[in-house]
Amino acid sequence: TPTPPLEGVVIEAEDFQPQGSGWKAVKNGEGNYMVDIVGWNHISGEHLLSAEAHIKDARATAAIQIPEQGEYRVWSRFEQPTGYENRFRVEIRQQGKVVGSAVMGEKEAPKYFFGESEPVGQRDAAWGSEGLVEQCFDLKGLQVGPTEIALIGIEQPEPAANRNVDFIFLTRDREDIWRAKPVNPSCHILDAA
Repeated sequence: TPTPPLEGVVIEAEDFQPQGSGWKAVKNGEGNYMVDIVGWNHISGEHLLSAEAHIKDARATAAIQIPEQGEYRVWSRFEQPTGYENRFRVEIRQQGKVVGSAVMGEKEAPKYFFGESEPVGQRDAAWGSEGLVEQCFDLKGLQVGPTEIALIGIEQPEPAANRNVDFIFLTRDREDIWRAKPVNPSCHILDAA
């Protein structure tokens, strides 16, 4: 018998609800960086959630249902201009308590750049930035039921870029078995969603 698919949840960043000022949904080409370069057309839903580089403590939240108890990998997909900090925090809460949190977009943090099969801290292609990157962290012990995900714009060192987030993806696939499938390497986690 075939193995049943692992549970997961995708949340488009533009569906997060800003709590006060700081985050706002932008359509591709109306406030983001990667408009006419390699990878720009991979923006899911043609919108991003954006917070300016200097904004700190900006918060946007989304309510989801965790379908299956256990360990999850939390992916974020966002623009990462070459050579710039692009920091924001992804925070997961259940029953009012933070159960997982990680900073995304640190310039030297390992992340998957367009067309790469392994994560690297920076990819400094001679032709410039290449669209979206993907970064993840693991989360243990999520319970079935209501869960809040927050995107938090945090203070970042210079040079700093605006935070432009495409989506958040929670998956029970912590082994990245989707990488074994013959897929277009430019699509990365979209193929797993």
